[in-house]
Amino acid sequence: MAKVYADLAREIPPGDMYDVEYTEPVKLELPPPSSELEYRLQDFTSRLLLLRVALRNLHLSSERFCATNVALEQNRDDPEGALYQDARLFSALQQQAIWRNLSLCKRLHDEILFSAPRVNMLWHRYKRGLPHQSRFSPQEVSETFTATWKERSSDIKHYQLPAFAITGFGAVLQILEHKGQLANPALLMDERWHKSMYQLTRSFQHSLDTFYIVT
Repeated sequence: MAKVYADLAREIPPGDMYDVEYTEPVKLELPPPSSELEYRLQDFTSRLLLLRVALRNLHLSSERFCATNVALEQNRDDPEGALYQDARLFSALQQQAIWRNLSLCKRLHDEILFSAPRVNMLWHRYKRGLPHQSRFSPQEVSETFTATWKERSSDIKHYQLPAFAITGFGAVLQILEHKGQLANPALLMDERWHKSMYQLTRSFQHSLDTFYIVT
């Protein structure tokens, strides 16, 4: 994500302020879950996917809001001109887009944090029911992942993954191959993760509370 944000500034043409990013829900059509754990993981994953899109759009909206301010400054001597009037209009639109995307990020963080304890408990119960030797090898994961990706390719294209430099499953498989024995964590979301997410949620809330004061 950090790399994506760093690349965004180079992707946005100077002065680009006419595109407004309103994040809409990502529609996922997944197979019916066979257990409560699978249901919770599907729900959890869909929120994470939407959060990635919302965070990217929040960054885009912020960059484009800055572009409107530059346009207003450059054309302040001609307040009746088309460029100045466009900048005024899109300044308000970009500001509202920032608020929408910021609010969505805050809401998704709350929902993800709310779901984490349940997911962790179901994961714990699932692990207790597995034989100790029941571990998937990288080869087994690679074959299953590849087959699933191909089977769901028509759905995956709606996830906007190319926006995050994810154009295929090759990179994921390389990571799995380098890991060797796959991790089997006690908790899917540990204390460090939970604390980090909570701090981000507070940061989003502070930004919302001071939004119109700052802007």
